[in-house]
Amino acid sequence: MKLIGVKFELTFIIIINIMDELKVKFPLVEEEIFNLIKIDKNGKVDKLMMKELTILNSEREKRIDAERKTEESKKKSQEVERQLNEALQELNYLKKKQGIIYKD
Repeated sequence: MKLIGVKFELTFIIIINIMDELKVKFPLVEEEIFNLIKIDKNGKVDKLMMKELTILNSEREKRIDAERKTEESKKKSQEVERQLNEALQELNYLKKKQGIIYKD
């Protein structure tokens, strides 16, 4: 009986190590997904599951990159808008200073 307990404990440790390795390899995959992964008796993860994890991790990486680029674009747009408003105010100031009045 003690041998079975030791074998179970070693198997459990191996599974934990495999899961930790997967979490390092696929850092953008959620914990819930890892809880669904089945590991066979030999400590192997199904090839199809590995492919799916690779795709999922890649897609999440692309989404994060797209969100980052969107934020950068928004900031650049806001800066350009600020500069345009500043230039428009300067132009209006110069028009008033020179007495130039345009009708819209």
